[in-house]
Amino acid sequence: MSFSVYILRTSANTLYVGQTNNMEKRLKEHRSKSSRSAKYIRYFSSFSLIYSEKYPTRKKAMQREAQLKRLSKLRKEALIRGDKMALKNYSPARLVKMKKKYYHQKLIRDKIPEKIKSTGDDYKARVLGKTEFEKELKKKLVEESKELAQAPREELLNELADVLELTKSIASHYKIPFSKVEGFQEEKRKKRGGFKKKLFLVWSTGKAGK
Repeated sequence: MSFSVYILRTSANTLYVGQTNNMEKRLKEHRSKSSRSAKYIRYFSSFSLIYSEKYPTRKKAMQREAQLKRLSKLRKEALIRGDKMALKNYSPARLVKMKKKYYHQKLIRDKIPEKIKSTGDDYKARVLGKTEFEKELKKKLVEESKELAQAPREELLNELADVLELTKSIASHYKIPFSKVEGFQEEKRKKRGGFKKKLFLVWSTGKAGK
């Protein structure tokens, strides 16, 4: 029995690394989006197998899988192309010297710096003051809400989670218990209803409520 380490390219052009002893079966499981598929793959509408390697034991395959997962996307792409020179040039030591800086100027989640470091990249961040943090939280909520509004069905869960996280963060910052927010939500639903009926107001002779 042989074991395969493989790379999938998703519909969003991200890369997923995995290992299996039955490639055909594993790909079917990923496509089924069932509980046996990789959780990450379920977020995308489609994927394609673009690279694989074979190993005699599961232990060696798992070691190679872990090694590939630690590579930056640039180095994975070089591996997929078979570009040994680029793979060498994209090593963390060389990239520190040659990498272009991208200026984001935005609020980020707490573990993003760790993720940047884990790919061999570098970063600069600062801690915001109270007023600036409040402004950036609300700005981020607007940004995520726009992404939710434009998201395809397979990305809705991911975008909803982002909006919920920001909503809870804002409530926490202002020391408003989230249970109180949910209670107020329920109270408004009882008084004004929800959106189950899918009603769209065309006109009225008085001012419409929200």
